[in-house]
Amino acid sequence: MTTKNQKSEPVIQPLRVDASITDLVRTNLKGLLSNKQSDVAIHNAFIDAYEDFLKTGSNGSRWSFKYGIPNFNFTKRDTQRWSMARLAAGMGVNVGVMRRIFDTKQKKGTKELGIDEVIEMALVFEVTPGYLLQPLREHLERNATLFFENIGPNGFEVSAREWLVWVHGIRAPKDKFDTNMEQNLMSLTPEVGMKIDSSRNIWPHEELDRIVNAQYTSSVSAMIHAQSNPLPAHQMSNLDIPGKHHFDSLTAAKTDMHRIQLQTQATLAYMQHVRQALRMIETDGRAKWAKEDIEWCLDRMREDLSAIAFYRAESSAQQSATQKNDGVDGKA
Repeated sequence: MTTKNQKSEPVIQPLRVDASITDLVRTNLKGLLSNKQSDVAIHNAFIDAYEDFLKTGSNGSRWSFKYGIPNFNFTKRDTQRWSMARLAAGMGVNVGVMRRIFDTKQKKGTKELGIDEVIEMALVFEVTPGYLLQPLREHLERNATLFFENIGPNGFEVSAREWLVWVHGIRAPKDKFDTNMEQNLMSLTPEVGMKIDSSRNIWPHEELDRIVNAQYTSSVSAMIHAQSNPLPAHQMSNLDIPGKHHFDSLTAAKTDMHRIQLQTQATLAYMQHVRQALRMIETDGRAKWAKEDIEWCLDRMREDLSAIAFYRAESSAQQSATQKNDGVDGKA
């Protein structure tokens, strides 16, 4: 649903969605399967167009060809339709699991997906488990509030963007448990098969020794704690901040919904650039470009973080007021 403001520009109204983990997993998997179907259709159309070009010498399609240029097996068409049966057979997944995933008409007593099955689907489609839990595009575009009725005694309500960054392990939902998440994620299980013994009396000094040993006797745990100091180190040092910073080039959003969309866009870009950075610097054969790759990725993340910070509610309001005072019209 949309309304219009005084300048006749569409204003998207926020959306509230009754969500469930099963529905998110199912819908995201359907989207991935649909992408496979689209890839096959494009693949076959590309082969048809190239063969027509070889026969006629004319480019009658949207692709342009030159003899001998394509480095591709054009004789191999994919004639099978991507379906649950093909996916199950080709990937070694139980067809019963596939039916439970893609069948929207769930019968009473139908077994819900187990976490092992969800992980298996993530491997099959080459995504992370967090991807299968992420909100839909419409949820992010309309700043939807997701309500999970079956989580917690009273349900769990969270914005789509907050849910997105949490399921990808970036940050906890605001006003939920954001003060504890980083601290908890620093704790690695120190012992195989660790058990909880609630029958014994726990002495504080014994537990303190256990925690200290678990956190600092491992070089990995110690590094995690060293890098997760809650006090910003830059407050105790002098940084060489460039005179022309990307943050200063941003302009205020036109509406609050537009601001949220811009911040969400920057958040998605930041997560992508973090993934891209690790992939680039760990790719075989790119060692000679390591410095360039690092600096390029850091520049992209600097731009993303600038936009995320700029389009926060309080920051955006301050910037908008400043730009109005300076005679800037607030176009983004």
